[in-house]
Amino acid sequence: MLNRQQKAQQIADLSNHLKTDNAVIFINFQGLGANEVSHLRQQVRQENSGLKVIKNTLLQLALGQNKLDVPDDIFNQPLAIVTSSDEIAGAKILYLFGKEHENLKILGGLIAGQFEGKDEIVKLAILPSRDELQAKIVGSLSGLIFRLENSLKSNLYKLTNVLNNARRA
Repeated sequence: MLNRQQKAQQIADLSNHLKTDNAVIFINFQGLGANEVSHLRQQVRQENSGLKVIKNTLLQLALGQNKLDVPDDIFNQPLAIVTSSDEIAGAKILYLFGKEHENLKILGGLIAGQFEGKDEIVKLAILPSRDELQAKIVGSLSGLIFRLENSLKSNLYKLTNVLNNARRA
């Protein structure tokens, strides 16, 4: 049992996460074993995110302090939250983990302070990560630069041949 001071501290921590993190995703993990939850925590930590199992009433109080609206039906089940500064990272981890473990259920989440349902969270999870998108852009740009360089070299080579042929004639 938590005493009043511990509850107040947890509400303050939750409130801080709700203010500072870009993504707070609500999950129901009922039916997962201790090893599976531990494995999920490891994966979440690797992406600089956090997983917290919380009491619904404490979460409701923290949401109220931050004036954030979440549908009431989410609070009818055991909850955990995954917090992340990257909107896509937490969703991607949960989506991939949920494909392997059917007991994990994504319920929805707060993205930049706005509640989004399960479908929107899954859509975010399917998107490439920020690093993947940056790598694709760099690859595209380097390909264009390589083609431009080859095009310019080819034209210089042709001009050199024309001048050499003109000099010989």
